[in-house]
Order: sequence, then structure tokens, then C-alpha cells
Amino acid sequence: MLKIMKDFLHSKYYWWTILLAGYLLRIIAGWFLQEHQLPDVYSQHMPLAEAFASGAGYHDKTPGFILFLTPIVILFGKGHYIYPAILLQGLTSLLLCYVLYKITAAIFRSETAGRLAAGIGAFYPWLIYYSAQLSLEHWFVLWVSLSVYYSIRLEQKRDYLSAFILGAVFGFTLWIRSAFAPYILAAAIVFLWRQIAWSKILLVLLTTAVIVQIWCGYSYFSGGGWRFTTDNAMSNLYFGLNPLNKTGGATVGEDSLSYAEIAEIMQTLPPEKQKTWYQDQVIQFVRENPKQVLILAVKKMWIFWRPYPRSAEHTNPLTILIIFCSFVPLALGSLYTLWIFRGDKNYTLLVYPIIYIAQLNALHLVFAGSLVYRFPIEPLLICLASYSFSYLWENKQ
Repeated sequence: MLKIMKDFLHSKYYWWTILLAGYLLRIIAGWFLQEHQLPDVYSQHMPLAEAFASGAGYHDKTPGFILFLTPIVILFGKGHYIYPAILLQGLTSLLLCYVLYKITAAIFRSETAGRLAAGIGAFYPWLIYYSAQLSLEHWFVLWVSLSVYYSIRLEQKRDYLSAFILGAVFGFTLWIRSAFAPYILAAAIVFLWRQIAWSKILLVLLTTAVIVQIWCGYSYFSGGGWRFTTDNAMSNLYFGLNPLNKTGGATVGEDSLSYAEIAEIMQTLPPEKQKTWYQDQVIQFVRENPKQVLILAVKKMWIFWRPYPRSAEHTNPLTILIIFCSFVPLALGSLYTLWIFRGDKNYTLLVYPIIYIAQLNALHLVFAGSLVYRFPIEPLLICLASYSFSYLWENKQ
């Protein structure tokens, strides 16, 4: 039986199975979820994409996902573009599976592990779910995975073309979510450690900066000022660090003041104080409650790595079982892979997925914890776990 499974894994039919069965699942999920999109789709992405499609322009959010939606809005019209966008997004979800194959095969020099990673990605529940949600999450994990892969390519190739491509990928990843910036800094430090030429590292950073500045220029000429995104870092930090937050979570109105309560406070303040209110609240809380900050950091890590959801819409028994049974093997498999390669200097390429995983954990020691914030690292956990699964499989044979 194991031989039959391995023969299938290495056959051309395996890729066709991933393509057809994986896409069919995404089509079905999209059909049922097209009317049940995440709240930020209705409050942010749809209005902005529709405004941009009508020629009104915008300058309030990073542009990557909006630029994906805009031509679909133009083609299908307002109110009719959600399912077509989901169908197209489903294809990019399968592209992500191929990127996972490339990352895994490159790091571990194992075709078996790479193909396992692609197969797990095709049928991983969260990847199917988010492929049917028109939110930033799916696009962000795709570009994060591309960034990790092309970081590995620069390590392997060490040429100017690879440096230019990596800089472009970094720039477009920032077009999806600016919180990706710490990985770029960490990767540059790793490139120096790995003795990649200064000129190539500078080309990566310069290309990234040029792509970011393209959107800053658009924002400036459309009346939004020379900026890349809205200044919401402090408000997000406030939700994770304030006196009402006892759980480490991100439920506005429970773990912080509600938006309405914040708006009432803002109305009583002069304009200059309104701009710094979130920052002042965070600084005051950290200064007066250092012990509570540490306690919250532990709670946030528990939320971040918890193998079952906390939000009310995901707490039915079937959802909990699916998430638990899909995530726990990934976490354990990833740990086993790191154990296998402890001290093995020939696998330095492992550092690229690890630094992204580490930096995202570090961010959420201070920002509020949520299961959705873990989603960007789950494709990378698939890559790590796939090697341990192939290792156990081949040893069993």
C-alpha cells in the first residue's frame, strides 16, 4: 500500500488531483460562503474597490488587494463580482500550493516532501476557507510565501536578477500589508550573515523602496499625502495594551473600549490630542502596568498557538474538530523537523521560514492575539511539517 501511495505521489496524476480536486473544493466553498464574507470585506475592501473602479480613487489602505478587486468590479459590475472574484482567487490558492512545493523541495532537497506540501496545501481547511473570503489574508499568505521562496532563491543563485525579483516581491508584499516590513529587515541581516554581496542586498532594498514609493506618489497626487498606508498601528496596539484587556484577545468592546466610547472621548479632546490619544494610552498603560504587559504577552501567545478557535462564529464542535485535527499535526511535524535538523549547518535555508514565523510571534507579544493572526505562518508550517511526514514515511518503508 505504501508503495502504491508513493508511486501515485510521484506520478503526473498527483498534480492533476491537486489541481482538479483542490479547485473543486474551492468552488464549492466559494458558492456557500459568497454571502458570508468577513466583516472587513463589507466595511473596507468592497467600498474602496468600487470607488477605485468608478474613478474616484483612494488613498486610505495598502493597494495590493484593492487592485485585484478593481478590474473584477469593472468587468462584472457592483453587486455581481464576489463569486467571480472568489473563483479567480481559488486559482491563486492553487498557485500557493505550488509555491509551498518549491519552498519545501528547495530547503530539504526532497521531491517527496515538496509534493506532500503541495498536497496538504490543496486540502488544508484554512486555505480553502480563506480562498473563499475576499479579505487580505489569502493574498498576504501567498505573497509571504513568495517572499520566503525568492529569499531562498537569492541565497542559492546570488545574482542580480534574483535580487531584483526578490525586491519586487518584497515591494508587492508590502502593497498587501505593511506589517511585513520586519521580515525584510531580518532577511537583509541574514543575507549579510550568509555573505551575499552588498550590491545585491542594496538592489533588493532599492527595488522594494521604489515599488513602495510608487504608491506613495499616487497617494500624494490624489490628495492623501505622501504616505503608504493609514496610521493605524497605534490604534491596533491600543487594543492589545489597555487596562480593559485581561485576556490578550482582540474583542473590541470587551478587551478594550468600544468604537463608540472611543469616539465620544475623541470629541472632548482638542485635535492635537486626538492624534496622539492611542499612543498616550498605550504608553501610560505600559508604564503603570509592566507586570500586566508580561502576563498579557503569555496569554497572547496561547491565543496565537491555541489549536482551537475562540470566536463565537467558529466554536461549533465540527469547526473545532477540523481546526484541531488539521493544525496539531502541522505544529508537531514542524517541531519534529526542527529536531531532526538541530545543529545541521547544511540546512541554513531553514532560516528564512523560521525568521518570518519568529517575527510574527514577536509582533503578537504586544498586539492583540487572535487565531486569524496565525494564518500567515500556517503555509510555512506545512513546508516544515511535510519534511517530517516524508521522513517518517520513508523510514517506515
